[in-house]
Order: sequence, then structure tokens, then C-alpha cells
Amino acid sequence: MNITYNEYDVHSLFGHMQAKATYEILHNETYNGRNNSLADSRKLITSTSTFAGTGQYAQHHMAEMTRTWEHMKYSIAQLMNFNMFGIPFTGADVCGNRKASDDQTEDEQYEICARWYQLSTFYPLARTNRNSGSGSGIQIEPFNLPAKDSYNLMATNSITDRYSFARFIYGCLFDASDSGRTCFDPLLFHYPTLEKAYENIESTFMVGDSIKVSPVLESFAGKNATTFKSFFPPGKWVDMDTFEVLDVTDEEGEMVDLQASLKVKKHLKPGSIVPIQYNTSSGGQQTFANSTE
Repeated sequence: MNITYNEYDVHSLFGHMQAKATYEILHNETYNGRNNSLADSRKLITSTSTFAGTGQYAQHHMAEMTRTWEHMKYSIAQLMNFNMFGIPFTGADVCGNRKASDDQTEDEQYEICARWYQLSTFYPLARTNRNSGSGSGIQIEPFNLPAKDSYNLMATNSITDRYSFARFIYGCLFDASDSGRTCFDPLLFHYPTLEKAYENIESTFMVGDSIKVSPVLESFAGKNATTFKSFFPPGKWVDMDTFEVLDVTDEEGEMVDLQASLKVKKHLKPGSIVPIQYNTSSGGQQTFANSTE
């Protein structure tokens, strides 16, 4: 049966079909008459062009992010969306791949980039990608960020922090590949009865049902303040860096002032336990952090 399609109608299927073909080739034990040594291994296939159902073949990478606070926040919404689409292993270009405009200063870009590294601590897929040419802006590698305002330390500490939670993130993604669960959720998924959970949804998120992440999504340049507000549901939340307990007693939750630091703010959900692999000179050791209740 011959069927004719208009390119307009199937354009969005190109990436999906390419991902499907790649998946099938990598899983074929005797592709093209040769033994495929990768057939029994775990494959990582990513694409910037996906469609409904692509999650069974490949993961997604968001492209064309501009170096702005707005796009940094948009990336959170997109990660939430793709987790709901059944593609949990998704990520964005850390720091964005180009500056916002010719008027954007290097200091503005450095601050956004440092905070974006912090946010990416819990991206399922995190990578840097910078356009070439005059519109690309600053060099975004951690070692190229200035020591001014500890921007370089924010980036390097965030990468180390990410390695500490690698097993936790990987474990959630592995479970998602089998059960179809999500790993990167809006707060309202876990606290649907709290009205505040539906406000400013992208300002905070839950990772793996256990960790509430509260990133800095605005500039502190020229301001005396070093704190920002984040909504917390009721319960005893444990700061994953200081292990101090934040006790929220209001049954409707509370807006809490958090101190911006060199790492992204993250709190352990009441009743949760997660593995942490500390990075030490001896090669790291696995320990556990659990909440008080």
C-alpha cells in the first residue's frame, strides 16, 4: 500500500524515527552481519528532537538556551514537562549557549552561569555547550569563571556535589526506566492540597521523591541581601549540607528565608533516606543521611 505524507505533517517524527532506528541497531546482536558487542550493554541515546513515545528509545536534551535568569528558570519547567512525557533523563545547556544580547555585561553572565551550575547539580542530564562566534559571550568552563564573588567555587563545588548524589539520581532513573515513574517533580505532585505549592511552580522542585531543591533564580548583584525565600510544606526538613533541621509547623506550609551559599540549597523530605557518596582523597565512601521523622 502506497501512502503519501506531507512533510508538514511528519516533520516532528524525524527525530523520533532516528532514535528508534539507532536503538534497534544498537540492540541488534548481528547487525549488518557482524557481532554487536554493545547488544547487552546499557545504551545512552539522546536527541534534541523527540515525539510522543520517544522515551522508550532515547532521552532528550534541550537546546538553544540563552544566558538569562528567565531561561534558567524555563529549564526547570521543561524538565518537569519531559518527566511527565515519559522522558526523565533530560537536561539543558548549563549557562546557556550564548549571551542574551550585546548589552549584557560579563559580570551579569558570570553570576548567571555560577548559579546555573548550582541548579544543574540535580539535572538528570547536565552538560555545557557554548556557541562559537561573537554572540557566545563569556567562556563558561568552571576554571574560566572568576574568583570574584566565588563564582568559580560555586561551579566546582556544584560539580563535586553532583558526584555525591550520582548514585541517588542514577537509582531513580534506573527505576524510572522500569516503572515509568518521574524523578524531577513540581512540589504540587507531592503536596496537592497545599495552595502555595501551585504558586511560582518553577522556583523549587523535588528530586527522586526525597530531596527538595531550592535554587537561586535571581541576581544578588548590587543588593545587600544574601537570602531568598522558598516555600516549604509542613514537617521537619533536613539541610543536606549542614544537617540542621528546619521545622515547619504550619499545616499550610511556610515561606522560609534561605541563605544563598556556594552550593544549591537542598533539604531532605520528612521520612526520607538517600545515599550520599562523599568525595574524599581515599576514593569516596558511601554513607546515609536520614530525616528525623
